[in-house]
Amino acid sequence: MTINLVDIALSSGGGLDKFWKIFDDRLDLCYRALMCRHNRLKGTLSDAAPILWQYGALARLKKGEPIDKLLYGGYSTISLGYAGLYECVKYMTGKSHTDPAATPFALDIMHHLNDACAKWKAETDIDFSLYGTPLESTTYKFAKCLQKRFGIVPGITDKNYITNSYHIHVTEHINAFDKLAFESQFQALSPRRRDQLCRGPEYAAEPRRRAGGHEVHL
Repeated sequence: MTINLVDIALSSGGGLDKFWKIFDDRLDLCYRALMCRHNRLKGTLSDAAPILWQYGALARLKKGEPIDKLLYGGYSTISLGYAGLYECVKYMTGKSHTDPAATPFALDIMHHLNDACAKWKAETDIDFSLYGTPLESTTYKFAKCLQKRFGIVPGITDKNYITNSYHIHVTEHINAFDKLAFESQFQALSPRRRDQLCRGPEYAAEPRRRAGGHEVHL
């Protein structure tokens, strides 16, 4: 389940009060969807995946034993994903989240997501956690849906992708070390998945060609 931060910003029209109200409404929708997933798993027997549930990959349950007790108490997690922090902040503030004037707002958004997960966990004993979604093909799907709903908004919806999680936009000129240093402050706020990515012709640690250069994943 991934929350589209860009859609929240555009739906607010740039008004902060409306932004936080819509944000909370969308978080409630995400919670209900995640609980549907959780409840769908309840009653599943260990026999459904013996290697996982009976032979030690994840647990050693008995044959025919439900996995229910493993869904609570932090043994397993259920993740809330997020995408488009850069575009969200850009629309709301007129600045990239790398701008010192806009970074606090970006961090407020991340704290708000974490606070929601902490609240849900306290209420249910289910380990909700924040996950920086690796969008893959969803980046295109989200972008096209935003264009259909809001039209072409310069700098926000004028590309066929939105930015993964808290990443710096690919068009910003920044060296790898400054990029990693800036994004590091968001890592602790994305505890379930935090992906660091640098692109450039000088990086050959992982020979995966994309956009004319190499990528390094950390």
